[in-house]
Amino acid sequence: MDVAIAVASWAVVLLGLSVAVDAFAVRRVIIGCLASSRDDPSVELARQIADGIEDPQIQVKGIYKEFNNSFDEVLSAFEFLTSENISAVVGPFQETYEVITESLKIPYLATTWVPLKTQSLQIVQIYPDAETFEAAVVDVVNYYSWSQVTVIYDSKEGSHVIEQLLHRRTIDVNGHKVSAVDSQEGAMQLKETLIQIRDRGRLEIVVVCSPSTTHTIIKQGLYLGLLSTRNKWLIVNMGTEEANLTDFVDSNANVTILSVNRDEEHNSSICHLGFSQSILHDAIHVYAAMTRNVQNKTVTVHGCTGALQVIPGGTRGNQFLQLYTLDGLRGKAKGTWTSGANDVKTRIDFNRTYSDRTRTSHAEFGRRTLIVTTKIEKPYVQWKRGFGNSTNDSTDHLEGYCIDILRELAYRFGFKYSIYLVPDGKFGSLKDDGWTGMIRELKDKETDIAMAPFSVTPERSQVVDFTKPFQIKGTSTIVKIPERHVSVFQFLAPLSKVVWVSIFISFLAASFVLFAISRINSDRKPKTLDNFRECFWYIWAALLRGGTSGVPNATSSRTLSSAWWFFSLIVVAIYTANLAAFLTLTNVNIPINSAADLASQNIYDYGTVDGSQIEYFFKHTKISAYEKMYAHMSVLSPESMVRRVEHGLERVRKEKYAFLWDSPTLRYMIQSRCDLLEIGSPFDLKGYGWAVQKDAPYKDALSLGLLRLNDEGYLQKFEKRWWGRSGCPDMKQTASTKELEFKNVAGIFLVLAGGVILSALLCVANFIIYKRKEAVKSRKKVSEENAWPLKSENNSSKWYPDSSYS
Repeated sequence: MDVAIAVASWAVVLLGLSVAVDAFAVRRVIIGCLASSRDDPSVELARQIADGIEDPQIQVKGIYKEFNNSFDEVLSAFEFLTSENISAVVGPFQETYEVITESLKIPYLATTWVPLKTQSLQIVQIYPDAETFEAAVVDVVNYYSWSQVTVIYDSKEGSHVIEQLLHRRTIDVNGHKVSAVDSQEGAMQLKETLIQIRDRGRLEIVVVCSPSTTHTIIKQGLYLGLLSTRNKWLIVNMGTEEANLTDFVDSNANVTILSVNRDEEHNSSICHLGFSQSILHDAIHVYAAMTRNVQNKTVTVHGCTGALQVIPGGTRGNQFLQLYTLDGLRGKAKGTWTSGANDVKTRIDFNRTYSDRTRTSHAEFGRRTLIVTTKIEKPYVQWKRGFGNSTNDSTDHLEGYCIDILRELAYRFGFKYSIYLVPDGKFGSLKDDGWTGMIRELKDKETDIAMAPFSVTPERSQVVDFTKPFQIKGTSTIVKIPERHVSVFQFLAPLSKVVWVSIFISFLAASFVLFAISRINSDRKPKTLDNFRECFWYIWAALLRGGTSGVPNATSSRTLSSAWWFFSLIVVAIYTANLAAFLTLTNVNIPINSAADLASQNIYDYGTVDGSQIEYFFKHTKISAYEKMYAHMSVLSPESMVRRVEHGLERVRKEKYAFLWDSPTLRYMIQSRCDLLEIGSPFDLKGYGWAVQKDAPYKDALSLGLLRLNDEGYLQKFEKRWWGRSGCPDMKQTASTKELEFKNVAGIFLVLAGGVILSALLCVANFIIYKRKEAVKSRKKVSEENAWPLKSENNSSKWYPDSSYS
């Protein structure tokens, strides 16, 4: 029986473990899809899209209710989402679900335009926002150099476009709002508006309307002769439905259409159905990526509408819109507009599709997976939290600045890659037995790309090729911040010793002069400063802003007092203004101000990584100070060289050691290690690049990709992500933001204690002197009293004769 129970118990445990592992291996989520009715095909389409995603497994539940934002309806929707365990909502934007998802803290993937006033942090904008369309319209108007623009609109989006155009002082903007064009009255109003535009000679027209209204406007314009070649039209489609303009293809009208972008080379058949279907496809795939990458704040998905890089806050990153003329409806090439460039001519390209602008031909990279080698060099390449110490395939275990760049380039060029760490952990240098590190891996054709912050040297360039630089670097020096010493008499620091002595001499001189003037002045009033002690205390009290028992009466004395008061006022003001800063200032004695100063001191040992580019610089430089430094590192103290950057940083923190290395790496280290200090400014400025095999066919493509990332601001964004914040307090922090410790003000307590002790000693001395004087007086009085009877006897013998003589 016991054996059976034990077996059953183990079976239950194993079953539980299998279920737990199964649940952990495959995530299961439930999303709600908003639909106008049960006949709406979007729910079934969402299920079809979800079925094509393996991880996570997504179950789609339709939400068919209509809401009027009443309290009961909002409560009903809230209860439905919680009871069905909905983890996300996807569908058209509704204020009801904006409130509910914000309350439940679940994502709301909006597949339509989201109002600008929306502040919810749970909304993920899949559809391009109004600001994107507005910026694109302004760019197209500037691209064509239009000067007199008429905007026809039927919604708030059109008024926003007018507002943006009005900011351009060189553009004359005129707006016309239309409504209900399908009615007879609305059609007549539209016709009158178009006639008015034609009669005024307004040739440049922007239409921001629904698809049906846009079709009616173009049809009316055709009848009124507004589709001639001299008229220029810009049709802005901000909705998920396309305007049917195929009837006007043969009109030779000068029409440009701006709409949501679609990647026509995407392998999903859903992407070719329509705008709304493409947006829904991208929304579900974005949520799947968010579920898989919980730790990543930024999610990137290659969707039907292009690259969706959803950044924190729920907005899309770099965005693309589609630009084409009526010829584009015949199957001819369509152009693109992108938000990621610096000038209009770069943002707009009518000759290249989205695929052409974001991906080049696969012939340069081939169809195989590229092998990429690297080394741990924070923040360029580092382990993700929870991973480390592996030299095998580390593709999914690494993060960093270079990883972000590689991921973006792989997406743009369409290649796959696998990353491994170089076994010896070195960049690569030429030794007696050949090359080391990643350079050797490339030379032996073990890898395709060496992804690391490489400094380009002539020796390396002979055996490998380098891409264009992706970052500018210099060589910096770091040391450990010495222990800070706080002087007990720190409050004396605002003024130098010479100034303190000068103030004391001035105090004595002013006291003496005031005493002399008071003694010889002709003032007949009672004198209060007729002795040196009173003059001394008067001048001292005026300097310390204390009260005095009397004031001078003579004009000459008051003139001297006024001069002393002014002198005291300036001295106290200067002292007070600098006191706060000096109380918070601690003395850090570092005998070097730059890397060159290391050559002329003997306190710090110094060095760099053996075989690195920095050693190469010191070895071949002609600068005398650096030549002396290299002699020290290579001959006098060869043990000052280290094998790795980590070893150099460890020596800096444990010894009197100055480490020379690349400034970006050291700057990143200083951000998290507050006991390190960079000395001077970087020197030997150069560019960082990646290394590839000699004559690799993809070198130029990688270089071009890096240049484009720089022009589009991606490199700056990645750099800000990894170097943007420091966890250390600001060394230049003002005194008003730092509290004073007792050691900063201990001196004033010592002065007070000294004053108390001195006054006590003086009090005792005065008491003793007083007692001695009293004793002297007492003895004198006693002696006088004892002498009085003798005087009396003498006097009585003198004035009263003896009786015998009577």
